[in-house]
Amino acid sequence: MCLSSPHRSKILIFAVLLFLFSSNISAEKGQNDNNFVPGEIIIQVSGKKMITDVQQSFSQYKLTTVQQLSKRMNIWLCSYDNSGMKSSDNQVFLENIRSHSKVALAQFNHYITKRQTFPNDPSFSSQWDMHNTGQTGGVSDADIDGPEAWDITTGGFTATGDEIVTAVIDGGFDINHVDLDFWKNENEIPGNSIDDDGNGYVDDYDGWNAYSNNGSIPSDDHGTHVAGTVGAIGNNGIGVTGVNWTGKVMPIAGSSNVEATVVAAYSYVHEMRSLYNQTDGAFGAFVVSTNASFGVDFGDPASYPIWCAIYDSLGEVGVLSCGATANINLDVDTQGDVPTACASDFMIAVTNTTDDDVKNSGAAYGTTTIDLGAPGTSILSTTPGNSYGTKTGTSMATPHVAGAISLLYSSACISLINDFKNDPASIALIVKDYILDGTDPIASLDGITVSGGRLNIYNSILLAQGYACGVSINHTPLTDIRDSLNDYQIIAEITSDTTVNTDSLFMYYDVGSGYVENLMTATGNPDEYESSIPAQSPGTVINYYMLAIDTEGKADTTEVYSFRVIDYGLALNPTFDSQTGAVDDTVLYLMSVSNDGLFADDYTLTLSGNLWNTTIWDETLTSEITSTGSMNSDDTLNFYIRVIVPVSLYGDSDSVGVTATSTGDGSYSATSGIVTISDGEPFAIPFTDDFPNTTVDVGRWVLNSGGTSNDIGLAEPSAPYSLNLNGNPDGADTVMSQAIDLAGETNVIVKYFYEQTGGGDAPEAG
Repeated sequence: MCLSSPHRSKILIFAVLLFLFSSNISAEKGQNDNNFVPGEIIIQVSGKKMITDVQQSFSQYKLTTVQQLSKRMNIWLCSYDNSGMKSSDNQVFLENIRSHSKVALAQFNHYITKRQTFPNDPSFSSQWDMHNTGQTGGVSDADIDGPEAWDITTGGFTATGDEIVTAVIDGGFDINHVDLDFWKNENEIPGNSIDDDGNGYVDDYDGWNAYSNNGSIPSDDHGTHVAGTVGAIGNNGIGVTGVNWTGKVMPIAGSSNVEATVVAAYSYVHEMRSLYNQTDGAFGAFVVSTNASFGVDFGDPASYPIWCAIYDSLGEVGVLSCGATANINLDVDTQGDVPTACASDFMIAVTNTTDDDVKNSGAAYGTTTIDLGAPGTSILSTTPGNSYGTKTGTSMATPHVAGAISLLYSSACISLINDFKNDPASIALIVKDYILDGTDPIASLDGITVSGGRLNIYNSILLAQGYACGVSINHTPLTDIRDSLNDYQIIAEITSDTTVNTDSLFMYYDVGSGYVENLMTATGNPDEYESSIPAQSPGTVINYYMLAIDTEGKADTTEVYSFRVIDYGLALNPTFDSQTGAVDDTVLYLMSVSNDGLFADDYTLTLSGNLWNTTIWDETLTSEITSTGSMNSDDTLNFYIRVIVPVSLYGDSDSVGVTATSTGDGSYSATSGIVTISDGEPFAIPFTDDFPNTTVDVGRWVLNSGGTSNDIGLAEPSAPYSLNLNGNPDGADTVMSQAIDLAGETNVIVKYFYEQTGGGDAPEAG
C-alpha cells in the first residue's frame, strides 16, 4: 500500500502517538475510537525485535509495512487486507496483534481533528511565521504550526514547576517593552554593588552586559526583535505573540565583534544553569536554550576552539544552543561558518525560510552542518519603544527554534523533566531529536540540510509526548554498609502524570533465598515513600528493586540495586603522592592503612612497578615491614615508603604502586600511587660558567626558557660568550641551574655580571 497524499502523510505523523493522549481528543471519551483509516494499523514492536516476525505471524491478513514512523521507538505503520471484515472483525484482528509476544503496543490509525488556539494579540494575523493562511501571498500552512502547539501548551513552567528560560545573546534589549517578559534574577538586589547570590556577577538582576562587565542592559533594535520572536507575551491583547506566550527571556548583551565578549556572554548562561542544577533551583536559572543571531562568515571552527567548545559545556548542563547561519547563499560544509559549523552535538544550526516554504536565496546551507530551516523572511516582532517592525535574516529564523525548545519543555511530562534533571545532557539531545524529527519536509531544504525540513513545533511536541511518561521512581541506591543490627531504610520519590496507586507501590529484596515483597508507605514528605530490609549478618549481599503502578495502570520498575553488609574492608591513604629529591637523597612518604571492616584483619603490603630502590618501613623507621599485623575494626596504622634517588638527570622519575591486601578476604585491596622526581646530582662549589661556546650546557642549566649563548652585548666576537636573556613581548626568559650542594657551607656568594642592551628593566650586578 502506498501513501501519496501530502495531507495524508502529515495526518499519519500526528496519529503515531495518539494513544498517549486519546482522552483529550473529544468531549466524550471513546466516541471517535472507530474513526480510523480502513486497513491500517500502527504497531510498536518490543525492544529490538523485528517487525518481520509480526508480519509472518499474520501473513493470512497480508500484513505489510508501509512506513517506519519512529526508528528510536520501533513504531511502524502497516496495512492489512480488511476486505469483507466487519467492525468486530477488525477489533478481533487488533486484539490478536496486541497479544503477539513481540508487540508492545498496537492501535488503529485514527483520523485526527486538528485543534488550534489563537491569541488575541491584534497583530497576530500578520505573523505568517506562526500561522500562515496565505495572508502575505505565501503558501498556506508554511509555518511552525503555532496555534496547534498552543492548544497543548503556551509555555511558562515545567511539570515540576521550573520557570523555563531562553537566553538570548545579542547587542541589547528594550527590557521595558510592554510586550516582553524578561527574566529577573530574584536572588540579586539591583543597584547595591554587591554580588548578593554569590554567582560571581555583581548586580545581575536584569541579566548581564558582557561588553562592560556589569548588569546594565543596553537597548538594541536587533536584540529586541529576536527576543519578541522567542517570547513576546501572548494573548495579552497587545501587539504580537512569541513562540512562548509566557516564557522568560534572559537578556545578555554580548554579540560582539570581539570573540572574548562572546565567550563571556555564554559563560554567564553556563554559570546560571550550573547553579540551578547544583542548588536544585534555589539559585541560577532553568535555561534550556540559547539564541545567537550573529557569527563569523566563512569562519573555520578550528580557529575558534574555545567558542565551539562552549556548546559542549552548555550541553552537559542541559542547554541546547541555536545559531543563525550566514546570510549568504554558501555551503557551510565546505566554506565554513562560526558558530553553525561548530561540531558540538548541542548546537542547532538554523537557516532562513520564506512564506512560500522555500529557503531564502540569501541564506546558507549545509548537508552536515545546517540542521533545519525556520521562518526568517519579513518576520514581525517587537522593536524598542513599545514598537513593532519586520526584519529578514537567519537572525529572525533562529529564535523560532530557541523558543520552540522552551515551549516543548513546558509540554513535557514529569518523567521527562525528572530524567532531564538527573541526566541533562542526554535528555537535551533527545529534545534536539524531537525538534529535527518534527520538521515539515520541504523540497528546497532536502539534501542540503540535516533534517531536510522546516521547524514544526506542534509535531515536535507530539513526539515529546511519546516519551515514556506515567510513573517515575527516583531513588538514591544504598551503598555498602557496616551496620548489621538495624534495618536498612529504602526511600524513593514516586510521581505520576496522574495519581499513584498507594496499594501498588512495592519494594522487593533478596538476601539469597528469593525475593520478598514489601508494600511501600508514605513518609509524610511530598511524593516520598519508604520500606525497609531487615538487618543482615556481615558479608551478606542484598539485592533489591521497586515497582510502582498508577491509577491508569502505567508502571515503572527500577533496576536491581545491590549493596553489601561489610565484613572485611580497608582504606589506604593518601591515594597519590609525589616529591622531588636530589641524587642519593632518601625521600620518605608517610602513609596509613585503616580497617574499615567489622572484623579484625591483617593486611599485606606490597610494591609494584618501581625501578628505584624502594622499601616499606614502620612508623619509627627502625624496621622494614611487609604486613600490618592484626588490626581491629577502625584501627589505623601509619607506615613509610622510603625511596633512594639513584644517579639520574634532572626531571627523571620513578613510579611505584603501594598495595594493601586483606588476609581475611583477599578480594579486598587498595592501591596508592607514588611518583618520585629527581633533581639531578648537585654540583659542588665553586660553580661557574663563562659560556665557552654558543650552546647552553644543559648539564649545568637544567631549565632553560628562551636563554641563548651568543656574542650579543660583548665587545669580542669570540669565546667566552654571554647568556642572552632578551625576553619576549609577553614575559621573560628563564634559566635554572642544576642543584648546588651547599651542605656545610657558610657565607656563600653568588656573582654575576650583565650588560643591558635594551629598554627593559635589568637586575643589579653584584
